[in-house]
Amino acid sequence: MSQFYSRYGASSSQIAPGQLYVGTVERIRAADNFLSVFVRELNVSFDYSPAAQGELANFYQVGDKVICGFVSDRLDELIVLGRLTYRAAVAAGATGATGPTGATGPTGGTGGTGGTGGTGGTGGTGGTGSTGGTGGTGGTGGTGGTGAQGLQGATGVTGAGVTGVTGVTGVTGVTGVTGPALSPTWSTWTPRLNQDSNKAINEGATITYAKYIVIGKLVIAQMYLTITGTGTAGQQIRIYHDSTLPTFVSGQSVGTALYLDQGIAYNFWSVRMNSDYLDFIGDGDSGPVTSPTIANTDLFRLQIAYETTD
Repeated sequence: MSQFYSRYGASSSQIAPGQLYVGTVERIRAADNFLSVFVRELNVSFDYSPAAQGELANFYQVGDKVICGFVSDRLDELIVLGRLTYRAAVAAGATGATGPTGATGPTGGTGGTGGTGGTGGTGGTGGTGSTGGTGGTGGTGGTGGTGAQGLQGATGVTGAGVTGVTGVTGVTGVTGVTGPALSPTWSTWTPRLNQDSNKAINEGATITYAKYIVIGKLVIAQMYLTITGTGTAGQQIRIYHDSTLPTFVSGQSVGTALYLDQGIAYNFWSVRMNSDYLDFIGDGDSGPVTSPTIANTDLFRLQIAYETTD
């Protein structure tokens, strides 16, 4: 069990595993939306700590009452799990303009053209054939025949010019920087409240908020209901998701829930995922909660986080 020591050295108090506390938002850091929270039960103001949050259009405000816990029961690891102060949903502002596209990298210079090879030399002219000999003088009677023509000289060999070398290819320019990826968005899921031996019964509730977001394999889901019906005493309290959430591994403990039994008490429970529904385990309970009996105007909130198997 963790133990807290006062900064003034005067007292200490025991922190039970899984204990939740009610705190008050004192300051909000704009750079990352971390909260500074005063926890009255411990009489301590905790420095800026992370907070589970829905859409920024309905974010925490100074003075809000919030639910707090400690990661692994470490008092230097406070986390804000949700808000007790009810605020009506605020319409989201217009989407900001898309940022400019990064400049394209410069194109590399073109390589120089290789020089043209020299023209081969002209082959030499073949030599003139020799003149035929003069025919002998014929007798006085007939004229002697003309001597045969000499043979033609052979054609000279053609010169072979060498082809010039091809120039080197220029270097390719650097690829431009890739623009940023699109941000993930919140989607709606449909919780169905049940406290009856017949799981098909819907006890009735007004859904103020029920959304989830997927970041890689991580799923974060939130829910806020105002109950309009009545449950059956002694039966388990369940939230059926009717396949409107991304798939998961059954049996995991995945988050916390707050049930306000109007005019009686706040109930803080751990949330467990089953095949097609969520049930709840109270501090020290040996099984799923069966009380209080669901009633009109009661409030029910939860937040869960798990790894999807999709």
